[in-house]
Parts: sequence; C-alpha cells; structure tokens
Amino acid sequence: EITPEVKTEYFYSFIERVNVVGHDFVFIQMKSHSGVIIPVRCFESGEQYSKFIDFIKTKIINSIKTMTSTILGDQCI
Repeated sequence: EITPEVKTEYFYSFIERVNVVGHDFVFIQMKSHSGVIIPVRCFESGEQYSKFIDFIKTKIINSIKTMTSTILGDQCI
C-alpha cells in the first residue's frame, strides 16, 4: 500500500500463506498476523492473474516450510 502518509512493504520471506478464495480474492497472510487482500478483478485478464499466482509461488516456495492443499474449502498455494 502506498499513500501520501504510508508505504507498506513486505519481504517474500515474511509471507506465511497465500489463499485463493473462490474466483474473487487472493489473500496473502503475513507472519505478523496481518494480510493483504487482492481482488481478482484488479487484474486486466485471466492470463495476468495466472502469471501473478505463478510469480508468487516461485517467490515464496522456499520460505514456506509446509504447504496444505486445502484450508477451510479455499485453495491454498
């Protein structure tokens, strides 16, 4: 997030979990129990969304020790 008053940045290693919630949102959970919600509609195309998901997977795969395929019915990356 960037505003005139605040700029928030996270290292990939600070990401604890990424959930894809239906076809609506990507929820990125941080180790500090905070998170970032990204609406899928913010991507210009399905291809751009898929590239983002693939990018996140490659960046966080080494920082996540265990990965679960399903959490409360949502897809976990």
